[in-house]
Parts: sequence; structure tokens; C-alpha cells
Amino acid sequence: KQVLDLDDASLLTGLSKSRLYALTSQGKIPHHKSPEGRNLYFSRDELNAWMLSRHFEGETNIEAQAKQYCFKKKII
Repeated sequence: KQVLDLDDASLLTGLSKSRLYALTSQGKIPHHKSPEGRNLYFSRDELNAWMLSRHFEGETNIEAQAKQYCFKKKII
């Protein structure tokens, strides 16, 4: 399914329904409301992008980037 209801979004993200409600009310998670405004809907693609939006490099990759930066700037 591409369009998820609250239950589906909870399963996909691993977040509780109450946490999802809080995030939607704070505008921190992409969501859509039904025309009458009673139901929340989520796009699977938008949720996946939201979950992957904060990328952190692993320690090994950070060290390699630092060495490369120093080499380019002739700091070493």
C-alpha cells in the first residue's frame, strides 16, 4: 500500500499511535488529513524519506573523510 492509515504508519515506523499524533500536531512528520479532517493518512514514500532524513556517518567513514580532507588541504 502506498497510502497508509495510522495503524499502518505505526507498524512501518515502529512509533506508537500517540507518538505519531504528537509528531503530526507539531508538524514534524509528513502527513495528510481526510477531507473531513478526522483521519490521518501517510505516504509510504514520504515516511521512508522522513525516517532516512537524518544520516549519520560511521566512525570509519568519518576518519576516511578527515584524512582525505587533510590530504587535499595539505594539513598532514
